[in-house]
Amino acid sequence: MICVFKETGEIRKSKVSEAHHDGSDAVIDDPGFGLALKDIPKATWLLIRNPAYMFLCLVDALEFMVIIGVSTFLPKFMQNQFGQTISWSPILAGTTCNVE
Repeated sequence: MICVFKETGEIRKSKVSEAHHDGSDAVIDDPGFGLALKDIPKATWLLIRNPAYMFLCLVDALEFMVIIGVSTFLPKFMQNQFGQTISWSPILAGTTCNVE
């Protein structure tokens, strides 16, 4: 049974999207925006000021740093930890740790 409170509708109506409170929606809605090279700095500035986009870029960068570290040192770790040969440990690491 779904229970919906009476105040839920009022709260949803009072909430306003905070995605473009800085006025960037007016710039983006311009029909000519993005057609010229002079719009690149403005679009870049809008992306830099977007916290959700910047945090996603930061998370992706950190994730790739971890993947690079693991792919670099995992064969050596497997060689030392499990007593594998130099030629077999990268093959084993590559097949067991398929990233994507």
